[in-house]
Amino acid sequence: MNPKSLSRSTLVTTTVARFLALTAFAGGIGLIADLNAPSLEMLGGSLFHNYIVPGLALFEIMAIGSPPGIARDLQIIYFTLGSLIVAFSIAFQVVKPAAPRNTPATLA
Repeated sequence: MNPKSLSRSTLVTTTVARFLALTAFAGGIGLIADLNAPSLEMLGGSLFHNYIVPGLALFEIMAIGSPPGIARDLQIIYFTLGSLIVAFSIAFQVVKPAAPRNTPATLA
């Protein structure tokens, strides 16, 4: 495929989809091999007792099964949502709340 014949949006979409497939591959393998899995207490109340099935789903659906169409659109939506969640969680950890000020109502 000639990169000059692709539109800019197609190039960006393809690049993002490749990035998502690569990170899903690594994340799925990490969950299956228990390399970067969160604690099992986080699975409390779910159907799973370990991270093998979620790791297989991440590996299979996002990394291997990435056909054009709805799956690729969902990958971009999930990537955007995940990026926003990470950005807001970092922002809330970095920004410290202001100390309460003493006003006449709080002194009484």
